[in-house]
Amino acid sequence: MAEKQDLNEQAKLQKEASITQDEATKTVLDQYQGGTVKQVELEDEDGSVVYGVDVVSKDGKNYDVKVDAKTGEITKSENDNENGDEAEDHDKEVNDDNTAENN
Repeated sequence: MAEKQDLNEQAKLQKEASITQDEATKTVLDQYQGGTVKQVELEDEDGSVVYGVDVVSKDGKNYDVKVDAKTGEITKSENDNENGDEAEDHDKEVNDDNTAENN
């Protein structure tokens, strides 16, 4: 039963998304050059539709990156440690010149 609900939720979120999964992936790889995307999932994050992108940077660190599915901008980047537990939450604000700044 949960799978059917997940499919319905994904379909609903997909209707609200303005960018594709491929575009979200490209945005993340532009920010984490040389990184590898492990998983991309459309999610509801506090009422906003985002792509949750799991990426491994070229230095081997795991990040959970949120890309706004309407604007295509990175809204959050969290460093995940090796055992799957979420490490410190690093909210980042991405400036117009595409640089990230810690809050």
